[in-house]
Amino acid sequence: MRVYKTATAALMLLLNGGGVADAFSAKLAKRYAAIHRTKSLTKSENRFGSGATTSEGRDSKDHQSSSTELEASTSESEVAEADSQHQEDTKEEAPTVKASIDATHVFVASTSGATRVVADTSVTSTSPTATKPTPTVLSCWKDLLGMTRPSNFMGVVIFHLLGTYLATAASNTGDLSFVSTLLKPSMCVVLVVLLLTSSTSMLVNDYYDARLGVDATKAHAKPLVTGQVPMAVAKQALNYLYAVTLLGAVIVPGIPARMSVVVGLMLTFWYTKHLKPITWLKNVVCACLIAFAPLTSGSAAIALQRGATVISPNAIMQVATLPASLIRCVSMLFFGFLGREIMMDINDTEDDRLHRVRTVPVKYGRRFASGVALASTSIMSVLVLIGPILGGINWRRLIFAVLGAGAMMKRVVDVVRTEGHDKDIVNNAIEEGHLTMMLLLASFI
Repeated sequence: MRVYKTATAALMLLLNGGGVADAFSAKLAKRYAAIHRTKSLTKSENRFGSGATTSEGRDSKDHQSSSTELEASTSESEVAEADSQHQEDTKEEAPTVKASIDATHVFVASTSGATRVVADTSVTSTSPTATKPTPTVLSCWKDLLGMTRPSNFMGVVIFHLLGTYLATAASNTGDLSFVSTLLKPSMCVVLVVLLLTSSTSMLVNDYYDARLGVDATKAHAKPLVTGQVPMAVAKQALNYLYAVTLLGAVIVPGIPARMSVVVGLMLTFWYTKHLKPITWLKNVVCACLIAFAPLTSGSAAIALQRGATVISPNAIMQVATLPASLIRCVSMLFFGFLGREIMMDINDTEDDRLHRVRTVPVKYGRRFASGVALASTSIMSVLVLIGPILGGINWRRLIFAVLGAGAMMKRVVDVVRTEGHDKDIVNNAIEEGHLTMMLLLASFI
């Protein structure tokens, strides 16, 4: 009975930290204290009686036994009275306790073998736990946009303008034809397609690098590595980009231009998964993707200038009639960026070797790779310089060509002298390549 009452008091304290439960438990505590004092007094008297001398005889023992029975009956009557009073108090306070129980639901949850009490203040039902929303392409658009490298968009626009200019300048129709051609809707589509191709190439590279764990050890982790953008979301974004780019390729004027777009998309898709592990091919593909930009724009502009329709069987012959300046520009970009890609691989030698990416410096060494970068840059310089010299010297274009080629050659020679082991020198050659490339492009105008 005592255990039951104690458990009842503890339950009331658990159900309601104050109020009715506190008052009820206080009453029980007072009654139990009184009973405990009575029993303690009885035990003390019993101990005192048992220590008395035997001279008192049987009468003293009978008197002690009677006293003990009297005290026991008194104790039992007090317990019965306390129990009766407890039942009456329980009946009186039952509605209040029931309301308290209805207002507070107690759930016992087991965690790692330990029991914890979880209070739910809801009167009717529990609210579901708030779950984190599933990431989508729309919710991750900021991170996805950053993965497309928007800093490269300006270079794509410049290549588009230069390719269109070289194509229209060769037709001898003047600058007005360049502006009018540039503003045609189909040429605007060409620019959008080029930007999308550049975006897909960066995004698909990050996607496969994350799958292979190539970027896991880099200091600046990318969103796919940190988990900001789930792999499924990146894959879905790539599907959208490829679909929109292929739809835009249908509007691109001229078969050569459309073929350039399709081949570029195929290279971006195959690059990281299939082509990047192949020595030499990795660098060649990157250089081709960049050189395709002015080639696509120039081919599309020529198709518009000559009135070739998208279904003309003679449109494929435009490849053989591309202006020499456009072919020279495309070749210059190819060799220039080929050398730049190899220098970037020189600085990534340790990381590529760790992930077994067999680049030129990993397979043949930094010294050999530095020599290849110098040879590629030398071919680029020759292609730039012969333009202003052939057909009469154009001093303005020649000055731009000399300044750009000379600055780039100097930096690459410094890389060769250190055999590619000084990362600061290699980084300077790569970063300053942006400015020198602008000078080289200006030599074609």
